[in-house]
Amino acid sequence: MKLPFRLTIHRKLWGLLLFFLVIMAASVATTYLGSMRISRYLDSNEVETLRHTVALKNNLNEIEQSFNDAAAQREPALIVQAEQISHEFDDHIAAMIHGDPGNAARYEKIKKSFHEYFVAARSGARQLLGGEGFSSSVLLSAQKVNTILPSLREDVEKLISNKYVLFEGMLTLATGAAKSIVRREIIVTGFIALIGFALVFKTIDSILKPIDSLLNATEELGKGNLTIRTRVISNDEVGELARSFNDMADRLENERDKLEESRQKLTQLLQEREEMQREIVKNNEELKRANTLLQKADQAKSQFLASMSHELRTPLNAMINFTDQIIEDWEDLKNNDEWFLEAREMLVRVLGSSRHLLDLINELLDLAKIEAGKMTLDLEEADLAGIVRECVLSVSSLAKKKNLPLTADFTGENTPIKCDRRKVKQVVINLLSNAIKFTDQGEVRVAVAAAPGGYRISVSDTGIGIPEEYHARIWDRFQQVDSSDNRKHAGTGLGLNLVKELTEMHGGTVMLSSVPAGGTTFTVYFPAKAAGGETVKAG
Repeated sequence: MKLPFRLTIHRKLWGLLLFFLVIMAASVATTYLGSMRISRYLDSNEVETLRHTVALKNNLNEIEQSFNDAAAQREPALIVQAEQISHEFDDHIAAMIHGDPGNAARYEKIKKSFHEYFVAARSGARQLLGGEGFSSSVLLSAQKVNTILPSLREDVEKLISNKYVLFEGMLTLATGAAKSIVRREIIVTGFIALIGFALVFKTIDSILKPIDSLLNATEELGKGNLTIRTRVISNDEVGELARSFNDMADRLENERDKLEESRQKLTQLLQEREEMQREIVKNNEELKRANTLLQKADQAKSQFLASMSHELRTPLNAMINFTDQIIEDWEDLKNNDEWFLEAREMLVRVLGSSRHLLDLINELLDLAKIEAGKMTLDLEEADLAGIVRECVLSVSSLAKKKNLPLTADFTGENTPIKCDRRKVKQVVINLLSNAIKFTDQGEVRVAVAAAPGGYRISVSDTGIGIPEEYHARIWDRFQQVDSSDNRKHAGTGLGLNLVKELTEMHGGTVMLSSVPAGGTTFTVYFPAKAAGGETVKAG
C-alpha cells in the first residue's frame, strides 16, 4: 500500500539541511544581537582618544631625543625631524578635540604648553648648532625647557591615566555582557546539538536499515538463492529499490538468465581493467614530470649554496683581514694619524660587511618562515608616504656613494593604510637597494600614487635593465640574471621573491617593466586595508 505522501531520502536530507540552516541563521542572529549589546558598552571615541593620548607621550619623547641628539651630534637634520614629529603631535591633539570636545580646553592647554616647550628647545638647539656654546640665550632656553617640560609630561601622564580608567570601565561592562552571551550560547548550542544528533541518527537509521536488508538479499541472490525477497519497510527511494529488487528476483526465477548476468559482469570487469591501465599510464607520466621538477629543484639548491658560500665568504674575509691588520698595527695607531684614519675606514668597512651578513641572514630567516607557513602580518594603521620616506632615508647613503640622484614623488600627503609596517618597509627597501645596485649613472626614482582601493608604489631606475626571458624567473627563489661566481653584482636571489611573497600576503600585486640597457620599473600595489584579519598566516 502506497502512502499519498512519500517521505523520500531527498526530502529527509533536505529537511535536515533546512533544519541546520535555520539553526545557523538563528545562531548568527543571536551572535549579532549579542555583539550589538557588547558594542554599546564600548565607546570608539574614547578608545581612539586613548590611542592618540599614548601617541602624544611617544611624540614628546621622540622630540626631546631628537633635540638632544641634534645638539650632541651637530646634526641639523634631527631638528627637521623634530619639527615633523611636532606636526604629528598637533594632528593627535586635533583628533582628540574632534573626538572628545568636552575636554577641548584641557587639550588646548597641553597644545599651548607643548608649543612653548618646542619653541624654546628648538631655539636652544639651533643656537648650539650655530656655535654659540652655552651663551646666556642658550641657558635661558634651557631654563625655559626645564620649567615647561616636567609640567607638560605630568599633564600628558594624567590624561593617559584618566583615559585608561575610562577604558577599563568599558572593558568590564563589555566582558560581563560577553560572558552572559557565551553562557546562553553554550546552553542553546548544547540543546540544539542533542536535537540535531537525534534527528541525524533517526534519518540515518531510516536509510541504513532498508539498505542493509537489501544488501543481505543481494548477497543471497548472488549465491544463487533466487527465492530470496527483501522486505519493503519504507516508502522512499530505498523502498522503491527494494520493490524493484523483488521484481528482478521474480524475473530471474522465471527466466534463469544467469548467462546474461555473467556476461554483463565480465564486461564490467574488462572495462575496469582498461581504466586501471589508463591510470597506470597517467601515473607514469606524472612521475616523470615529478622527477624533472625534483632535478630542477636540486639544481636551484646547488646554485643557491654556491651563491651563499660566495656571499658569506666575501664579507667574512673582509672583516677578518681588516680586523687582523688593525690588531697587528694597534701600537702604530697611537702615533700615526694617517694610519688611524685608514684603520677607521677599515672598521667602517667591517661594519658594512656585518650589516650585509645580517641582511643575508634576515632574508634566509624570512624565507624559512614563509616555507614553514609561520610568517604573519602584524597590521596597524600607518601612513604609506611616511613609510616610503623612511625607506628613502635608509638607502640614501647607498645612492650617495654612487653619486646617484634619489628622488621621491608623492602626489598626495594623505595616504592612510592598514598594513604590516616592517614588511612594507622591507618590500620598498629591497626594491630601492636593487635599483641603486644595478644603476651606475642616471637616477633612481620612487613615487607613491593613489589607485582604486589602495596605492601604487613605483621604483624606477636607469640601470642595466632585465632581459625579457628573465621577467618570469626573477620572482623565483635563488634565481638571478647573472648566477656566475665572478658576477659583478652580489646577491642571493631571495630579495625579489620576498618582495612578491610579502606583497601578496597583504593582498597586493607586483609588476615589472624593463628592457636591457633601458632601465627597470617595479610597480607594487597595496590595498588600503590588508586582506585577512589582524594576523595573516603565510603558506
